[in-house]
Amino acid sequence: MGIEKINLTAAAAGIPEPFRYLKVGDLNDHALHLLRRENRTLEFHVYEDSDGLFYVIGGSMQLELRGRAFHLEPGDLLIVSRGAEHRPVCTGHVEVLLIERSGTLSRANTGGTFGY
Repeated sequence: MGIEKINLTAAAAGIPEPFRYLKVGDLNDHALHLLRRENRTLEFHVYEDSDGLFYVIGGSMQLELRGRAFHLEPGDLLIVSRGAEHRPVCTGHVEVLLIERSGTLSRANTGGTFGY
């Protein structure tokens, strides 16, 4: 059955370079990805068919929606509703767990970094 414990902090620290996605699991029809980001702002984008969950493990970031911004620190979680324009703003180092419907992430909505 493949049940394993995952330490998100250790797994995120093991990502070899920023902007690489590490898939750590599946939950029903959703994918769980860890990501390290540094000093980068993505363009506004939309997840058409899925809500997106952002959980900060280390560092901090802003998550901007049109007309509203959220500052996220370790332990903070934010769910972005499907169809909501959003963009991550990272002015330093951040490690994030992303949960969204499988197939949602693409090169277009990740600044060209997903799928390597």
